[in-house]
Amino acid sequence: MSKQNKMGGTFLGVLVLSSGIFMGFSISNKGNSAPGNVNLAGWRGAPSDEVALLTHVGISAYKIDECIEFYGKYLGLKEAFRTSNPDGSVRSVYLYCSPNTFVELFRAKEPLQGEHPLHIALMVRDMKATVEKIKKRGMPEQYIRNKAPIQGKFDHSWIFNLRDPEGNRVELMQYNEDSFQYEAIVKRIDALAQ
Repeated sequence: MSKQNKMGGTFLGVLVLSSGIFMGFSISNKGNSAPGNVNLAGWRGAPSDEVALLTHVGISAYKIDECIEFYGKYLGLKEAFRTSNPDGSVRSVYLYCSPNTFVELFRAKEPLQGEHPLHIALMVRDMKATVEKIKKRGMPEQYIRNKAPIQGKFDHSWIFNLRDPEGNRVELMQYNEDSFQYEAIVKRIDALAQ
């Protein structure tokens, strides 16, 4: 087993553990919330008392159908729901990134001008397998920015860069035991366990 795959498995174990801790705190605090809401205020794992987690990343999408294909067909994100304008046209499309985080494609009235977000990063389980799937699904070369996954010079994570139809950089990322992010997550979980 390669170090990359072994570390992906280790990270997934840490992620599953942290998700369990998160859900446990969420469920235990449910009685303190308004009907239909999950109260995350009691979740002590969040680094902030005010902000519990990132819910979604919103992306302007003038070419919304092409963006739905990019994130859905090529990256495999499943549609969660859509919102509509009063005339019935699509206002936004939410795609699952995880059970509780989304990529929101928000219909733009005109093509984007100027600054785009620096990038969005999506965690993958197995970088090599993901890149192979993307290519097998027929992602056009114009969207692919790297020939192969690379290990980041600064944070040591495995990355593979893409550009969506609107020009936004989409960074696929896999942590490993040398990744700064992995170390930060383990450190946070260790602090919670004490």
